[in-house]
Formats: sequence, C-alpha cells, structure tokens
Amino acid sequence: MGHGDDNGIRLLHHAQIFPAVVVARPQHIRPASPPTSRPNLAKSTATMAAAANEAHALVIPALKRHTSTLILLHGLGDTGKGWQFLAENFRLRRKFDECAFILPHAQKAIPVPQVRARWLLRRAGEQKPLTILQGGRMWTIPGWFNVPRQQYGGDLLGRDDDLEGIKESIKTLHTLIDEQIEKGIKSERIIVGGFSQGGAIALLGGLTYKHKLGGIMALSTWLACVKQMSIAPAAINPAVADQVSQSNTSKTKIVVNAEIPINDISKDTPIFYAHGTDDNVIKYDWGMKSKEILEETYGRKVEWHRYEGMAHSACPEELEDIEHWMEKRIPPMDK
Repeated sequence: MGHGDDNGIRLLHHAQIFPAVVVARPQHIRPASPPTSRPNLAKSTATMAAAANEAHALVIPALKRHTSTLILLHGLGDTGKGWQFLAENFRLRRKFDECAFILPHAQKAIPVPQVRARWLLRRAGEQKPLTILQGGRMWTIPGWFNVPRQQYGGDLLGRDDDLEGIKESIKTLHTLIDEQIEKGIKSERIIVGGFSQGGAIALLGGLTYKHKLGGIMALSTWLACVKQMSIAPAAINPAVADQVSQSNTSKTKIVVNAEIPINDISKDTPIFYAHGTDDNVIKYDWGMKSKEILEETYGRKVEWHRYEGMAHSACPEELEDIEHWMEKRIPPMDK
C-alpha cells in the first residue's frame, strides 16, 4: 500500500483497526446512534464477492440510489482489495448508502528486489509476484508508477519522480471519473483519494481534472512531480505568484512548465490530508512540505490531520476523521 520503499502496510491490519469487521460492528468507531434497521449482510457480502471478480477494480455499488462515488487508490504492492474493509465498515453501519466505492487495481508491474517484494506481498496478503525477473533477483509487484531506489530518501523538492508513469496513472484516474459522470453522478459528488503512492496520484489527478470534484483525500502521501507542476496564472496565490514565476525561491523552489497542468477549476476543491508523525516510508516532513506548497503556492484549501505516533498505516482516529469529512462532502440526497 505504500510507495517506493513501502512497508506495504496494508492499512490494514484489519484486526487492529476494525475487529471482525465482516461479521460485527467495529468497536473503535461507532455511529452516534444505532441504525434503525439491520443491513442485509448476506446480500452485501454476495455483492462484494461478485464485485471482486472485476479485472481492473473492485466495485462496490451503492445500496440506495447512486448519487456519489469514492474512488480510492491503493499503494505499492497492494490491490484494491486492501481497502475493501473501509467500504464494508460503512455498509455494516449504514453509512454512505448512496455512495459507490471504486477500488482500482494498479496495472503496472513495478520491479522491486526480491527481498523487498516478499515483504511487501506478505504485508499486503498476496501470495505471488506479478513476474519474476533476472533469475529471481527482481520481482514485479502492482504499482501506479516506478520509484527509483535512490529516490527513497532525500529532500522532497529534489526528487525526480516517474513523470511518464504518473501521467499515465492520472489519465487512468480521469477515465474512472469520466465513467462516473457518464452514469449521471455530478462531479462535485465524486471524491478521489489514495494511500501513499495512490495518494500521490489522487492529489495530482484531482487537481488537474477538468471539472470541480467533491474532494481529494490524501493519506500518508506526498505531492509528486513538484518540479514538473504548472498552473494557470489565475489559480496562483497572488502573494507568491512572483516566487513561482522565478522558479527558484528558497521556500518552494518550483519549476513552472506544462507537464502537469493544475487548473483554476480545482482551486476550491477541499483536500483532506492525513499523515502520521512516525511514518518511516513517506516522511512526515514530506507531507508537511506538500501541504505548504499546496496552500502557499497554489492557494488550495487543505484540511490537515496529524496523527501522533502513527507509522505508514492508518489508525481509528484517522478513519473516523475521514468519515466526518466525507459526511460534509457527500451528504445523502434522499431523505
């Protein structure tokens, strides 16, 4: 579920976050009051099992009239199934019944040393790599873009992210959004989100989409391709417009070009940004710097959540905050 040297934490030590989530109401996050009717668990489970056969995404349909969608991207070495527990939890507590959950599976094969690949796959609950290369020394695992080994550490602004791979995955995300709009879902009731490497795609994909979205959810991630980002003049914060145009300020050090064109349409799109202070994969400082660039350089609205002691994973408090934020972004339309 992560990025680069991802410890693949499948968010997802389910038992630590939502004990027995499939068969019982979670103990850590409870609704304010009991639901008025018990959900049909057999029907819900059957629907989810059928959805799991999707080749490119796990699709969990809305229980009521479909009025909103959450597209959530996993991290390196994981699949969309890694986040299925979140949708199941909402279903069991009758939350977001009008929302469909789309959990895509990354189609790229990212080469990783065998030792690292074994660890990532074990963390993600997977049994086999996609392919085995170089006599077994290198394995490939699912991911949204490649991360050179030498880029695992260092400074956020000095990174050379896989621009072409990222642009391709952004296009994939935009296609998924387009499909939802074609089904009649308003763009402002579509949320895109992701964890770690998936969060990097969600951030850039949401900021560059042609219509305003309901929100962007960035979990334990970073603002990728900082050196390749560009923006329409009207969307730049006037206070730092000169800094951006100079491209070498001490604070942001951003090169402006047309590789990743952030547009003015996304200037008011709400961003939920969450990061743990003990993240040893995507450094907490990277998250803070990304937040600073989004707010001060691009004038975006970021709701920042810091989780003391959280590693490259998730915690009950974070998931509860996600739920509250989503309730504001996609409230039910049918009363």
